[in-house]
Amino acid sequence: MKTLFDNITDSEYSVLTKILEHPNSTPSDFLFDDPTIDGRIEELLAHNLISLDSDGVMSITEIGRAALVEHDLQIKQKKAAHRFQLIQFWIPTAISLIALIVSIISLAAQFQAG
Repeated sequence: MKTLFDNITDSEYSVLTKILEHPNSTPSDFLFDDPTIDGRIEELLAHNLISLDSDGVMSITEIGRAALVEHDLQIKQKKAAHRFQLIQFWIPTAISLIALIVSIISLAAQFQAG
């Protein structure tokens, strides 16, 4: 199921996080660290996730805050699904290895007895 924020990239989410961590900043404040930030800021403005005042100071809108929360939830869900897949793989693998070891021990015991 697609959500409202599916077409926002991870780099745009990282820009949102930077703006949240550095309030009252302008796009030029981030140019040294990220020369391609202008394109991502344009995308964030197009999605109404941030706003610019008349002085060029960026602020996150309520939709932008909701996007960050949604993104964090999606990351947590992906991690939980990945952990579940790992468990689904490792439990049968461990059981098979234990059965193999028991079989080898049983065969070794039979050869020593016989």
